[in-house]
Amino acid sequence: MSINNSDPVWKEQGLKYYRLNCFYKQVFGRSTWKVSVDAGCLCPNWRQKENSTAYCLLPTASYSGCIFCDSVSFSPSRRIEAGDIFAQIETGIEQLQKRYKAQQFIAYFQPSTNTYGDLTRLRTMWETAISHPKVVGLIIGTRPDCVGEDVLNALGELAQKKWTSLELGVQSLHDSTLEIINRGHDSACALDAIDRAKRIDKLHVGTHIILGLPGETPEMMNQTADRLAQTPIDAVKIHNIYVARNTVLEQWYKSGQFTLPSRKEYISWAADFIERMPENVVIDRISASVPAPYLVAPDWCSDSSGILMDLETEFERRGTRQGSRY
Repeated sequence: MSINNSDPVWKEQGLKYYRLNCFYKQVFGRSTWKVSVDAGCLCPNWRQKENSTAYCLLPTASYSGCIFCDSVSFSPSRRIEAGDIFAQIETGIEQLQKRYKAQQFIAYFQPSTNTYGDLTRLRTMWETAISHPKVVGLIIGTRPDCVGEDVLNALGELAQKKWTSLELGVQSLHDSTLEIINRGHDSACALDAIDRAKRIDKLHVGTHIILGLPGETPEMMNQTADRLAQTPIDAVKIHNIYVARNTVLEQWYKSGQFTLPSRKEYISWAADFIERMPENVVIDRISASVPAPYLVAPDWCSDSSGILMDLETEFERRGTRQGSRY
């Protein structure tokens, strides 16, 4: 299933930006919820080079991880023992139905790098996920350096059956920043992955950006937004930087090498970013956090509803909306 989202329905509804629930209602006819699924994948930026056999476009990846990353804190499913794919979906659906009375769902392969591994095995998992009668779509989260043509062709075949999205962790389009955070790929790799993915018929392409990364100025974040706005992406997740336990960033934060932005600063940066996005790009998310046991700072990032309200207030104060600076 696909949709031409060039008509900014969100504006007709009086919204300040193209919200994900608005998009899902256009595509699926009603509210739709993501069910996190753990395929047991690893990451080329963590695996030891001598043990790595999975496909990766950049064999020079650092193998020591991004400075902000702890897979347990980032992904809910990594906090419990993973079962088979169908069972995970059943459990996730049961929880969402109890909490939200949800009726239809998207299988979200979220933890780690979900195109890094044996493609036959991964494809079987993806097919299993979309075979569930209550699953109406599929999201595959991965890195830009792990989307070979074989992966894209496989996703393209799935996209002919059910709505399918490829979510690329771009984080920044500044090579200096990507080096600081030990990302393991450069901006050219990210832009190339977006371009190649969008050539696949019916494949929805989302991106993930972090605001407030070490060494980045507001001007640099705006430059990333402007560059991203010139690509053919369908959606973007905007992620505030936070410090998770057991990460390099935690060490930097506690030693004073890195300072977190204030809530007010982040709201301003997020508004700047969204103003630079085309009207047809879905704003998938504007903030992120982890449960208290995994979070070092800031405490304000756990207030997701409050952040949404603050962003609305900021747009009202400015008299702007998504696309105002595009």
